[in-house]
Amino acid sequence: MLRAAAEGLTDLTDLGLAAVHAHCRELLDARLAQPERARDDWSIPLPAALDGELGDPLTRFLESPSQQRLEWPLAQAKRQVIHQFIDRHELPMRHETRRSGRPFTLVLEKTRALFEREAAERRQWEEELAWLRRTQDRFTPPDPLPPRVGVLPCRIPTNSRFWVRCYL
Repeated sequence: MLRAAAEGLTDLTDLGLAAVHAHCRELLDARLAQPERARDDWSIPLPAALDGELGDPLTRFLESPSQQRLEWPLAQAKRQVIHQFIDRHELPMRHETRRSGRPFTLVLEKTRALFEREAAERRQWEEELAWLRRTQDRFTPPDPLPPRVGVLPCRIPTNSRFWVRCYL
């Protein structure tokens, strides 16, 4: 919305988007203040809760910073729930069914895409924040100067030079 407004207009102060602009800047500043993912941190934030008996084992696997692979014997209906959950949330992992034994085994494996996605997302945040900083003056109306006390040289009708206190 901010970019669309900025592309079509030169004066954006009357649109009342200064608060949105400031909120976006603060949000990106906060995100970028967080440390980058460690090279050995394989944890995947849980995108949504998965209820029932499948939720706990999947959550433990996803949130584990060290576990990269899970072999999980599950009946077909339960495997299907997990397959759909992973696909729906586009989790950075491979999932396949090993068709040996009973029940078949669902094999889950976290992929390097986890690190690649986060690095790309961080670069995008940096670009967005740079744009927000460049365009800040276009969205923010100029503040009226608050009264401040200062010292200025002034000439008075007698042509003498005095320092007087006045409001800027």
